[in-house]
Amino acid sequence: MEFNLKKMKNLAKKDLLIKRMVDDLARKLGSEEEAYRIVFNSEVLGDSIMEEQYKNA
Repeated sequence: MEFNLKKMKNLAKKDLLIKRMVDDLARKLGSEEEAYRIVFNSEVLGDSIMEEQYKNA
């Protein structure tokens, strides 16, 4: 499964935890896209429920 920024943004609209994690990381890193990529790798990959939500985002 590959990272897709648009899908991650759609997922964040539906999942408050993902949104808050991205917002916090983006403030610390100064890069929203990098924050989405990190959250994708840590929270979506390897979690079958989150992977399904991501596919449908």
